[in-house]
Amino acid sequence: MYNGMGFHTISLTLPHEAVFGNQEVTMKMRDAVAVELESIVNDQAIVPPTSPILLQVFSNGGAFGLLHLTPSQTPSIFRQLQGVIWDSAPCFLHAVAGARALSYGITKKKGGRKLVEFALAPLFFIAGSIRTMVTGVDLREDYWTRLKDYPFKGPEIYLYSDNDALCDVPKLEELIAERRNGKEEGVTVEGWNFKSSPHVLHYRIHKDDYERKIEHFVKGLDI
Repeated sequence: MYNGMGFHTISLTLPHEAVFGNQEVTMKMRDAVAVELESIVNDQAIVPPTSPILLQVFSNGGAFGLLHLTPSQTPSIFRQLQGVIWDSAPCFLHAVAGARALSYGITKKKGGRKLVEFALAPLFFIAGSIRTMVTGVDLREDYWTRLKDYPFKGPEIYLYSDNDALCDVPKLEELIAERRNGKEEGVTVEGWNFKSSPHVLHYRIHKDDYERKIEHFVKGLDI
């Protein structure tokens, strides 16, 4: 869809092992993804230096990866980046949401996921509390602040749903408003609530509306 609009597109998400687990390991994996993406963009046989780039971020895996795409670490990507599309992202790091997200990678059975979520949510909460006490940093708030302050100054669109079991919609809408207020005049930050679609299934369930939203967003980019 995006290629037909004249854009090269980076669809960004990360596997569970780059999201959950030892922080040192996950950070190295995310850095490695950033380095690989930068090398691809620097290959003019793949992405011409004048070609505009769209970045589509899926779920928190994509959001964690996005935070490693910065003007200093990935200058070529930033130079050509024209817009960011957020799909089911970002999600505030509630303990229950983390346990729920991890359960999807453990079992496909709904009942089994509920058991995993029930078992893991207290562990997520305890681990987060211990980390905050030891480091003095609340991982949830630190993550949210880094997203609020992310240095991309161009247009963004956030696609989300009330029926997304991982998404704290009020927190996300506060973030959207803060991102909008932080832009220069005339730079758009849009949000669209599909209401009924589950996590990362907005395109599958609302294909026509999704495509219309993306087309309208892309047409508004200054390229």
